[in-house]
Amino acid sequence: MRFDDRKQRLVYLLVGLNLLPHVMTVPSWVIGVSFFFLIWRVFHHLRSWPLPQVWFMRGLVVLGTVGIVLQYGTIMGQEAATALLVLMAAAKLFELRRVRDTIVVIFLCYLLLMAKLIDSQSMEMTLFLIFDVLLITAVLAIHHAPAEQGNLRYMLRRSLMLALQAIPLALVLFVFFPRFNISLWSQTRKNASQTGFSDRLRPGSVAQLAQSDQVAFRVSFPDRQISTVQELYWRGLILTVADGLDWDKGHFQKSQPVLERPMTGQEIVQEIFLEPSSEHYLFALEWPALVMFPGDPNLRLVRTSEGRVFESKMNLFSRQYFRAFSNLSPEATVWEEPDPEIYLKVGGMVSEKVATIAHQVKQGTTSSADVADRVLKYFVDNQFSYTLEPGAMSGLDEFLLVKRKGFCEHFAGAAATILRLAGVPSRVVVGFQGGTPSLLKDYFLVRYLDAHAWVEYWDTTKKSWNRLDPVAVIAPQRLALGGAQFRELVASLDEEGNPESGVIGEWIRGGMGEFGERLKLVWDQTESLWVNFLLRYDLSFQKDILKQFGLGEYGKWLLASGAVVISLLLVVVGFLLLRKTRERVDPVLVLYRKLCSRLKVAGLDRGPSEGPQAFWLRARESFPDRERELESVFAPLIASRYGLAHLTWKERRELKSRIKTLRLSRRGGKSRSPSAPAAPLRATGTN
Repeated sequence: MRFDDRKQRLVYLLVGLNLLPHVMTVPSWVIGVSFFFLIWRVFHHLRSWPLPQVWFMRGLVVLGTVGIVLQYGTIMGQEAATALLVLMAAAKLFELRRVRDTIVVIFLCYLLLMAKLIDSQSMEMTLFLIFDVLLITAVLAIHHAPAEQGNLRYMLRRSLMLALQAIPLALVLFVFFPRFNISLWSQTRKNASQTGFSDRLRPGSVAQLAQSDQVAFRVSFPDRQISTVQELYWRGLILTVADGLDWDKGHFQKSQPVLERPMTGQEIVQEIFLEPSSEHYLFALEWPALVMFPGDPNLRLVRTSEGRVFESKMNLFSRQYFRAFSNLSPEATVWEEPDPEIYLKVGGMVSEKVATIAHQVKQGTTSSADVADRVLKYFVDNQFSYTLEPGAMSGLDEFLLVKRKGFCEHFAGAAATILRLAGVPSRVVVGFQGGTPSLLKDYFLVRYLDAHAWVEYWDTTKKSWNRLDPVAVIAPQRLALGGAQFRELVASLDEEGNPESGVIGEWIRGGMGEFGERLKLVWDQTESLWVNFLLRYDLSFQKDILKQFGLGEYGKWLLASGAVVISLLLVVVGFLLLRKTRERVDPVLVLYRKLCSRLKVAGLDRGPSEGPQAFWLRARESFPDRERELESVFAPLIASRYGLAHLTWKERRELKSRIKTLRLSRRGGKSRSPSAPAAPLRATGTN
């Protein structure tokens, strides 16, 4: 059974549309081969290109499978299975010979969509889901509909009605079977975005990272309102091995299990929604006391290391939600005395000029805090400047003695090195500073534009680590505005100083630029509401809701019972609706169609516009020896259908039996007589 060209083109469109979402997550060679198969099949349809031989296709499938195994080292897991599904869906296009093959390809499009939804539940993907499900369902309906109903617009409306009818059941499943926020699928991802922090700090590394407008995480404060971004330092990782401007994490930092500490009630609570990352860092407002995932009361998924930084034991290749508790001051945290062999060591060769600077800074001071103040004063007195484009820099000497301008990592690396040379234990902290308030001011949007590096030094008087940020005295606007808004300020000042920008440039900056930024905030607010709801709605969230309704420990069984009852009710309601909307067929018309079929078998076919009366007259001429039997079945049907007579159920059953026992020979032959003559039915109204 072949299918028409229009339906076939819809299948090509459907496959291409569902391959597109996988372009950025599936290896490029898999996507390339898949689209090559699709284009080949399309040109076969349009230009009669020859299809490959069966042995050739099987060889390509085997080579593709081997390639996926070599790419991922396995055929199992989300990434490998998705890549194989993409390749097989495209290869299946060469087997479109029957309607059954087309139905298989359409269902493969459903699977392609589901594979992408496992990877992403963003607002964009949700909107694409709605459109794609309607389109796939419509194309599926077209292949099952009669030719006169195979209209795409009509089938789209029909698929929309089916989707609307399925919404109640989908809501029941979503409410009673919540989504777990920790995905087992995400543990196999290997090609996550590489945008993120590394264990090393090199001149220009943070500056390069801060060029990206990509979102790192969103954070809200449920217990208090935050109005300023100046003190929002998001702690990520600690670097302790110094070599001028180059800093490394070091091998001595050992991760250890997180032990839950008693809270003082003064901690700042943060609800953080982390975007996918290839790293394990769990950023939190300094100084963090505890970080935990919902549904992980035993803290098995979190570990801590040097400097009270937290990391996840699992991969963060999908969006994650966690809560962080941070102290307001470093004195609230109990710190261990730093090891001088680690925090006073400076690697590499230190020039005499840099050593002289450290000696001048230390001279006349009585505490480590005084030394830290002297370091800041040195940057101010020597007119150091903050720049978003520091350019290449060979080392510490060039920064301190020649250029005297740089990004945050230059000031942090130089200040920490000078402190160590002056005998003050120090380390570099890398993370974020600031954030952009959302449209409704209910959360902060932290992007890689807010990437920042600063210094922590050991205060011998307070017995705690204190923050030292040279940018606070070099470019205080950067800390007051945050990285994103500071860049906008610098860009606007550059345009004002450029006479070539003119009125158009000012209009774009003040009008369209502001409108575009507001539009981005509106979209991010919508995205945040959707994703945050999905991430928060897990098993623990469901239990909290049950407790609020007083269901307690029996809530699980009540939910299960309620789900079963509601599902049964939906099935019954759906059955009744379908039964009500089912086409009601006249039982007399059914009998007439059976009679026409009997006559067709005997060689007498009814014409397209031939009425029952004319067909009866022609049947008598064709079978003159069966005139009485034909009258006994035709006359009651015509009278009931077009006259005043009405056939009872018993009469219809008797008429059905007569039609079934009607024996007619092929046209031109002699009919066989039944065993007994047919008795006429009761009087009919008309002929």
